[in-house]
Amino acid sequence: SWWGAWLNKNTHKKTVVRPREHFAGNQLKHDIKDLYPSEWRVISDNDKPNLLDTTFIIPVKYDHADRKANLTPSLKHITDNFATEISIIEQGGNKFAYLEPAYDYAQFGGDRFHRTRMINTIAKFVRTPLIVNWDADMLLSPVQIWYSVYMLRAGIDIVYPYDGNWRNIPRQTHQLLANNIDWVIGKAFNGPTESWGGAIFMNRAKFISVGGENEKFISWRPEDAERYVRVLKMGLSVERIKGSIYHLEHYRGQD
Repeated sequence: SWWGAWLNKNTHKKTVVRPREHFAGNQLKHDIKDLYPSEWRVISDNDKPNLLDTTFIIPVKYDHADRKANLTPSLKHITDNFATEISIIEQGGNKFAYLEPAYDYAQFGGDRFHRTRMINTIAKFVRTPLIVNWDADMLLSPVQIWYSVYMLRAGIDIVYPYDGNWRNIPRQTHQLLANNIDWVIGKAFNGPTESWGGAIFMNRAKFISVGGENEKFISWRPEDAERYVRVLKMGLSVERIKGSIYHLEHYRGQD
């Protein structure tokens, strides 16, 4: 990789990224200033990609202990990999109020999980130009997350960060997440192959311009399919990213 970067003299069309730490262990103190041209960009393993123009909006209802068990690794997965904004809105209680020091947190009234209205409410007040409709039970390859934001920045209106393959992760395997959240990535779990939910990356202004979420859908309904058809009919640009999305299974109540 070093020689490929060095020999490519097309200075106007190439970007070279090199590690801040070339060596490890006792060799970390080794002087590497003569190993790299000064114009090569530096990145460290400790640096998080900047997604501060993006807010992950996460509606949640504490209907079972599974919900907290799933939201915890989902949040950790995002924050371990990115510097970004996260807004959590809880319906019908304050079980997740403990998250408020670390994340934007709000409560939402009502007896039913009105997820579509919760998304619309937060989308109107966030400060970032990009937003993500994020399910509390999802995991996704960091590369797919980053590339989805990259495409929004390039001018795409709506980006689905996976190719339709929805992988359900059985509850009995969730304990493996304690030591390695990323263990699910690439695993061939079963699930639908034409999904449009779980995570949707959106240009905030364009999303609002086509009506946002359809609030006639309450609790568990096919709002994901309706949204996809509607944004296409209203002329927004939509793209999909190759790869799967991973859903942590949970208790299912009336919502």
